[in-house]
Amino acid sequence: MTEGPEGGDPEGKAWRADGCRRHQHSRVQLLWAIVCLLGPFQLLSDQRVKGMAEHLNHGRGVPPPSVQRTTPTLLHPSLHLRGGGGQDMLCCKFEVLFDGGNQAESMVVVGDHEKLGAWDVSKAPKLKQVPGFNGALWTGYVDLPSSSTVSYKYAMVKWGSDGVFTWEGLTDNRKISLERRVDGRPVGVKDVFNAASIAMSSGRSMQADLTPAREQQTSPNHRVCTFEVLLDGGRSADSVFLVGDHEALGAWEALDGVEMRRVTGFNGALWAGSVQLPSDCRVEYKYMLRPGRSGGEEWEQLPVNRAVPVNSAGKGWESRPLHLRDVFNVPREH
Repeated sequence: MTEGPEGGDPEGKAWRADGCRRHQHSRVQLLWAIVCLLGPFQLLSDQRVKGMAEHLNHGRGVPPPSVQRTTPTLLHPSLHLRGGGGQDMLCCKFEVLFDGGNQAESMVVVGDHEKLGAWDVSKAPKLKQVPGFNGALWTGYVDLPSSSTVSYKYAMVKWGSDGVFTWEGLTDNRKISLERRVDGRPVGVKDVFNAASIAMSSGRSMQADLTPAREQQTSPNHRVCTFEVLLDGGRSADSVFLVGDHEALGAWEALDGVEMRRVTGFNGALWAGSVQLPSDCRVEYKYMLRPGRSGGEEWEQLPVNRAVPVNSAGKGWESRPLHLRDVFNVPREH
């Protein structure tokens, strides 16, 4: 016969019940400690946490049916962030094209919100230079309050300017209205430095995150090549073609080449297209644009043709996607 610690319970029922309650209480405390650590990401709904706590307190064998049917929704992590006072924050992806290319040493996005430096360039978030386009594209992520309108501009430091910022010379500040996206992805902002945003109505357009497709079916010894070309200097076009010496690029017949699509944003300055090309031989190419529907062709005037790099990574890399970023009529910098 087992006695409790005080010897007043011959069968130890009170002692065991008290120990069980202490054990359940410890489990609840551990659960809440984990929830507090994961709180910023809101991976568990309040209803599920409450249900789990009740389940532990009552010692049930299975969670209540209502808790079993509750499934947490996993969205983009930045959409779960909360600012001061529990304010919902959205992830905003800023992308800006600068015609000056590698003339810029650094680039910031500065605005009226504290996350954008409150108009102080020294506190504004810095953007990163994206490989390709001869250094013309800069990008970065900033978390901003949802359901709000934010004013902003870009400022950059030129090489050799001793750190002096050059602001955009726009008459009005840029503005963005932040609304939650249905697909849970970051809110995209695509601008051209020192150029006011304009609506593009002509030509085919597409949404693009400037990353190559990685799940396309490829033929043997071929790879998916994604081409992007920037029309700098205010140049515009109704259509852009990728033309080259391979039959997939029209064999130098302009209108038989790959017709590219205008990427949404950037005032229509960026065009993109994908094609399968052999990975084991050299392919030469150029871009050709048509300024208007009335016809006419403008070819790149380069000293030599552009070339797709031959795959040299060895076996197993033959079908790895390739991404080429060019500036129209400007040789690629290496």
